[in-house]
Amino acid sequence: MDASQSELQLDILLIADIQSDTEMIRNVLNGYGWGSKIREVETFDRLRIELDSNSPDLIICNYQFKEMNGLSVLEYCQAKSNAPFIFFSEPVGEKDAVEAVFKGADYLILKKDIQMIPEKILEVLDRNMFFSKNKKTESVVPHGDNFYQSLAEQSYVTIWKTDKHLRITYLSPSFMPLTGYTAEEWIGQPVHELFDNPDGIPNIRWIHKNALFMQNSSGFRFNTQFTKKDGIVIHLEITGSPLLEDGMLSGLQGTAGDISEQRANEIRISNDLAVLQELFATMPVGILKTDPHGKIVSYNPQFGILSGLAEDQLHEWIEKVVYPNDRSKVREIFNISENNRQVSVSTFRFIDVSGKVTWVQCHIIPKLQSGEIIGVEAMFTDITDFKITENKLIERETRLRDAIDKAPFPIMIHHQGRILQLSAAFTEISGYSITEINTLDKWREIATPIEEEFNNPMIRPKTAATSHIPTGPWMIKTKKYGPRIWEFNFSPGGTVEFEKSFITSMAIDVTHKRQMEDELFRSRQELNAIFQGAPIMMFLLNIRREIIKINQTAVNYASKTRIEILGKPVGVALTCFDSRTGEKCGEKSSCANCHLNQLLDEIYEKKKNNAASEITLHLHRNLQPAIRIFTANAERLFGETEPRILLTLQDITDRKEAEIELRNSEERFRNLIENAPVGIALISSEGIIKDINNAGVGLFGFQIKNDLVGSNIREFYGDEEERLLFLEKLEEGSAFGLETRMTDQNGNPIWLMQTAVKQDFPDGEKGYMSILEDISIRKENEAQIRLYQENLEGLINERTKDLEESNQQLSKLYKAIEYSPVSVIITDSEGIIEYANPHFFAITGYERDEAIGKNPRIIKSEDTPKEYYRNMWQVLKSGQVWHGQFKNRTKHGELFWELCSIAPIFGANNQITHYVAVKQDITEKMQAEEKLKSYTHELEIFNKSMVDRELRMIEMKEEVNKMCRMLGIPERFQTGWKK
Repeated sequence: MDASQSELQLDILLIADIQSDTEMIRNVLNGYGWGSKIREVETFDRLRIELDSNSPDLIICNYQFKEMNGLSVLEYCQAKSNAPFIFFSEPVGEKDAVEAVFKGADYLILKKDIQMIPEKILEVLDRNMFFSKNKKTESVVPHGDNFYQSLAEQSYVTIWKTDKHLRITYLSPSFMPLTGYTAEEWIGQPVHELFDNPDGIPNIRWIHKNALFMQNSSGFRFNTQFTKKDGIVIHLEITGSPLLEDGMLSGLQGTAGDISEQRANEIRISNDLAVLQELFATMPVGILKTDPHGKIVSYNPQFGILSGLAEDQLHEWIEKVVYPNDRSKVREIFNISENNRQVSVSTFRFIDVSGKVTWVQCHIIPKLQSGEIIGVEAMFTDITDFKITENKLIERETRLRDAIDKAPFPIMIHHQGRILQLSAAFTEISGYSITEINTLDKWREIATPIEEEFNNPMIRPKTAATSHIPTGPWMIKTKKYGPRIWEFNFSPGGTVEFEKSFITSMAIDVTHKRQMEDELFRSRQELNAIFQGAPIMMFLLNIRREIIKINQTAVNYASKTRIEILGKPVGVALTCFDSRTGEKCGEKSSCANCHLNQLLDEIYEKKKNNAASEITLHLHRNLQPAIRIFTANAERLFGETEPRILLTLQDITDRKEAEIELRNSEERFRNLIENAPVGIALISSEGIIKDINNAGVGLFGFQIKNDLVGSNIREFYGDEEERLLFLEKLEEGSAFGLETRMTDQNGNPIWLMQTAVKQDFPDGEKGYMSILEDISIRKENEAQIRLYQENLEGLINERTKDLEESNQQLSKLYKAIEYSPVSVIITDSEGIIEYANPHFFAITGYERDEAIGKNPRIIKSEDTPKEYYRNMWQVLKSGQVWHGQFKNRTKHGELFWELCSIAPIFGANNQITHYVAVKQDITEKMQAEEKLKSYTHELEIFNKSMVDRELRMIEMKEEVNKMCRMLGIPERFQTGWKK
């Protein structure tokens, strides 16, 4: 803004009946630096007074002037003044405002663009400066007039001047930006060659001729097309007026402005008017226009449909269709008078011949022209559905109030800081009535908002009289239940009966919920800990199959950092490569026949919720290529904004190898079982043979296993009592070495030694495994031996008498040993004595302080070899109990024998911490054993002589039988010795 603009003083008449509009325009002009004189007009009477007293330089009018529309104001002002006229308008009245522009208004500005009003004022003044009153100047740019000099130099409208021969003498600086030509290129050229309207009348030459002969020509204005220097065609508005000097024509002066954009807007507006006219005919509301006497001038089709009247009946539409009780009201609002200039809205009813009632809402707009009412424009809208809904809402409001009072949770209705209603549940739970807390200030005395992350404060009062809405979590000091947490929510209320600023605040007790949320938070932490500490690899993938989360097991397996892994495919993290080409994952789009991608395709492309399989990947492990086997499971995670996949991988290569080895081992074991020399059978608890090896099949006289499998073992028992005895032993856990008589499939008796342990079979059935050894031959041998023993009984009885005397001596010795005291000592792991009982000291002759802290070798004699001690320590250090005997020496040098048992004592870490030794003085026993050996040796010599005699008799029987066989006669003796 330059100095000339800041000095611009205009007499502006502002027609507006809304104070905010007036203040808005005044602020814009003052902010532009203009100290303009603004005369405010709020009524039509005031407008007449202002125009009669003084004509303004500029008129600015709000089209939504209540007393008369903008078109009427424009017509009245044009009749009273030549001042430029500018509209400002809401979009609602834009159609008529545009119509007003076509009828002579200089410009239209929407309220949303009101900041542009200073610029538009300058533009309008540029175009109208030659027609303003008191502007009878002789030159467009008089040298002595600083204002017009500055205006011409700064104006974006080109100002031109000619001499009396129409040769151009002046072009303002804006000429070059407008046309592309410099002023020097046209100075001295005829103006009609630069600006002319060859098709229009009047043109410049006609005006010039008229001015020469009449000297009284007024200004002129026309539009023309102009081709710029660069060839672009634009639309110009040319204005001009004659210059007089001493009453004689001295030339012309005028302006040229680019109106290309305005022309385009006019075309668009013309099209919009056509659309508006079509809308008038087709819009869903009825429109009715009347003259000042109430006679219908026009109506649209929708009004005819809404009223249901024919055209010849419309003049009586009030009597024909308006509900009888509403007719006086309708006549009153359609009564045109000086006191009825305001836009009004009314609701009434139509009724047709069938009695059907239709509710309509009518907007009545008085039409003004030159300050006089020329008719009424009314718009009718069918609001029957709205009225039905409104009635339902009123009923709903009543029911809602009852529901609030009966609601099972706390509800509070408040308005501008005052609490209007509390539900019964609110009073019951909190213990407070509406008389105790009738304002939000008193409410805050018992309630405190809980400040927490992601939760805005519920009430932040700055003054006592606040209407802030309780929302979010609050700590409530209830009378009955102590501190509780209530979660508040609110909703704006109100219907036709109440203001919409009423607020309904509802609460639920979330004390338990908060506890659950804390538990949920801990659970999430635990789940994350489980995720990170899981012994299998876990990956969270996005829709592009990139890793967005990984657990520590997978990081360790990949031997990379998380930064190197996150955002990459799983194959990159595991260092996968294509087995055919050797390319690493990530160097190509996808590997051929990649098992991992095939698994993920089940989720991403086939839309499955989960997929699992066993996959094989080629990896680089420890810089070496390796084939690894994994169990893979992919699970779609629900509730995400985009698909997320939880992928778990477990390397089972080692397990697979172990399984193969186990299968081989099982096969070897089965072969061992099948080829074992004894029978091995699996038998159910009901006695059914589930499986049996080849040796077992042969025991029972079968050739094929399947002929025996499925049979009941009870069928082969020779004695039921033996079977029951066996089962009784088995119930105790196991049965070892039981000799049982059974029969084969042909009924032949067989003796079996049976050892069995309980078993749980893979199919869940219980039973036992039995080892069957054929002892039939042994049992026959034992029978023969028993015969020999019967013959030896006499000899043994005789010898027994001799042995009884020896046994009596041994019994005395045994009792002496049994009841005699024994030595007990305890040492540490290095063999140092920590404790010894009194008998030890009595036997060895040592005092306590002489033995404690010493090694037991203090009683060692030289008769025990070192190898004997070395073997003892080897057994003890292996954790086993050692039994043996020593020949030791007392403190006084006396030798004695001890029978010793030493056991290791284990500590908490399963390490040997001490040893305990129980030693019995067996000196006398050793002497008795020497005597026993002597007696036993004599007995063995006697027994051997008896056995040799019996063996000789068997050999002689065999010789006799042999001779009988040679002679072909039956054998004489039964022996069975060879068996």
